[in-house]
Amino acid sequence: MNREYLEKIKRDYPWIWDKENEYYLIISDDMDSLLSAICLMSHRDNIKIGGFLDYREGFYIKKGLEGKLTKDNIICIDMSPCEDGIKSISNHVTRRFEGEEVNSQDINLSNMDGISPKNYFHKYNLNTFILIYSLLGLKPSSEKASALMLMLDSAYLPFYASKSYQDSFTQKHYLCDVLDLEEVWQVQEKITKTEFINAKASLGLSTKIYVDDEGVKTADDKVDLEGICEILEIDYKPEQLHGFFYLTKLVNTITRHINVRVINRENILGLAVTRRDTQKICWVEGGIGSCISLKEN
Repeated sequence: MNREYLEKIKRDYPWIWDKENEYYLIISDDMDSLLSAICLMSHRDNIKIGGFLDYREGFYIKKGLEGKLTKDNIICIDMSPCEDGIKSISNHVTRRFEGEEVNSQDINLSNMDGISPKNYFHKYNLNTFILIYSLLGLKPSSEKASALMLMLDSAYLPFYASKSYQDSFTQKHYLCDVLDLEEVWQVQEKITKTEFINAKASLGLSTKIYVDDEGVKTADDKVDLEGICEILEIDYKPEQLHGFFYLTKLVNTITRHINVRVINRENILGLAVTRRDTQKICWVEGGIGSCISLKEN
């Protein structure tokens, strides 16, 4: 990762380097979030999955963690809570107007670069996995790994956009100048858009994630998580996904124009500005604190 960005993250988000204190990941319902969590856990023994957010349904926690999850020891992965101080790593634009305050503990390149609807097309247009991968100082050793990284959240799409738009230039800036992953950008010159689409489909990377009384699962049971992690060169330990997860709060997910301010920021579990003038909000009364503040039975 670019030294300027890396030094800022080391200074402002010291928890990402903490290998002593125990942290619990809150993951969301897609493959980008799940693989980001697996990547992080493969390099941090003090991190485990503790909760799950299904944007369509609700918030779940893992049985046995009642009374152990706090606002200080959770890390939200690929979700952007707006309450200041909640640790998270995400890739969404969360600033709805220029100068709006954002969560100071969200490791989010669009936030760091002051992205808002005013300069929306300069946003970080990749995925959370690639951000975490770069943060950990990792480098892909194969073109297959580079290509697979780009399939999450269809992060390859900007490369094939019309050069009359900003998309491809912005993608190259972040991959080459910020994340120091030029080899990931270069692999796109050897693969067609159609080949990316077909490979993503064959690997099942668009599948949703869910939890039940056995653990974290993919909706498509043919997805080969072990094989995917082998290509990405990250350790896959099935036991990290095991456990009984149960619903603690029903959530609300709405889409509104960015000028509509109907939800208190402290209640927002995830916010993303989309299509420049639209915001998608997942929220619950009492915010994330109400979802995790359960006492052990």
